[in-house]
Amino acid sequence: MATFVACGSGLSSDARRRLETSVAALNGVYTPHLTDQTTHLVAESVAPRSRKLACARRLGLPVVTPSWFHDSAVRGAMLPIAEGLLPALAGVVLCISGVAFERREREVVETAVEAAGGRFSRVLDATCTHL
Repeated sequence: MATFVACGSGLSSDARRRLETSVAALNGVYTPHLTDQTTHLVAESVAPRSRKLACARRLGLPVVTPSWFHDSAVRGAMLPIAEGLLPALAGVVLCISGVAFERREREVVETAVEAAGGRFSRVLDATCTHL
């Protein structure tokens, strides 16, 4: 009997197949669909924001990284959920623009973004997800 149901969001085919293997090793079930049976959403990034991510957040489901499931499978048991939670800004590349921002303010923003799992860019380019 399955002890949990994991759903993926924004994963490549290879990442999804690897996740399915780890979930099965832990006696769980993987599904591509977020349903009322889903207990965990698995994602590598919050950008771009997906419908599944928004729904999981509304429902209070834990959003975890694939590596948490892989590490748990290696251990043979679920690691503490706090170790696997997806950082709030995972996958976000933020750039600020404008003369109104002093150097110190930019440094504060950079530190905060990186502490939340995102990346700060001093240059607005195609890698930026947020301005």
